[in-house]
Amino acid sequence: MPEVELILYGHPNCPLCRRLEKLLQPHLNKSHFSLRKRDIYDNDEWQRRYAQRVPVLTCSNRIILEGRPSEQELANSLDHLVTS
Repeated sequence: MPEVELILYGHPNCPLCRRLEKLLQPHLNKSHFSLRKRDIYDNDEWQRRYAQRVPVLTCSNRIILEGRPSEQELANSLDHLVTS
């Protein structure tokens, strides 16, 4: 199975971003997912698009999750990526 790249938009001082990254970690360790983190303050477009919504998790330019998802919501979303 090819690796699925997830992109996490956030910023360093975002506790919700750290929380989502921590929730993602077990899935990254045991699955075919990779994670790229993007600081929204590095790009004006990212800041305009996501500043009020971080953290935002995307895959193939599609938003998978944002805000404060539960562990179950995250698991369901990742399972859907693998099976679709």
